[in-house]
Amino acid sequence: MTGADEIDILIPAYNEADRLPATIAAVRRAAPGRVIVVDDGSHDGTAEAARAAGADVVLTHATNRGKGAALNTGLAACCAPILLLIDADLGTTASEVAPLVEAVRAGRCEMAVAAFPRTRRKSGVGLAQGMARRGIERRTGRAFASPLSGQRCLRRADVEALGGFAEGFAVEVALTLGVLGLGRRVEEIPLPLSHRKTGRTLDGFLHRARQAMAIRRALRDVDRRPRT
Repeated sequence: MTGADEIDILIPAYNEADRLPATIAAVRRAAPGRVIVVDDGSHDGTAEAARAAGADVVLTHATNRGKGAALNTGLAACCAPILLLIDADLGTTASEVAPLVEAVRAGRCEMAVAAFPRTRRKSGVGLAQGMARRGIERRTGRAFASPLSGQRCLRRADVEALGGFAEGFAVEVALTLGVLGLGRRVEEIPLPLSHRKTGRTLDGFLHRARQAMAIRRALRDVDRRPRT
């Protein structure tokens, strides 16, 4: 493996002490690289679980600041030219992410995004998913099956060209729009991944409402940018 092929694996985590060890072990088998975990203000021992599982770097936030902020904290510790972003709750299915890295290394695209398999179980994410899908397609002409997927491989230089990750609940939408706006190729790859669903509870619905509002703001911000 050359220096140009090296990867940093960036995992933002919030209260994922139970699933994170399996995620770390599985992703190490799939895509050897330096594992950087950012504990975003957890109160269940997530940081300790990450260290015990062999994460190379464990960074912590004193309070929960959101996924985008966690990714930016991790980005500051990254030095490899390729970044693999995965969610902490993939568990053993993290062993399936190798095709994302292979697509970027082979030069097929500059960002590879995992498309999750369709499930019959309703999780309540339809509003946010639909808003993200329609918003991206209307602005770029690209239709994505999993526009909110956090499992992505891309070049660190492109993230830095965008000024880092957008903070808040629309980080994935902003990243897709930003990378496409740079003229980069984005490929969606169906993978047999699974993660914890946001429940159909009051907290779950409030989370999705905040996510939908953040996506609306991210799309509005793109529309306000001057066209060149």
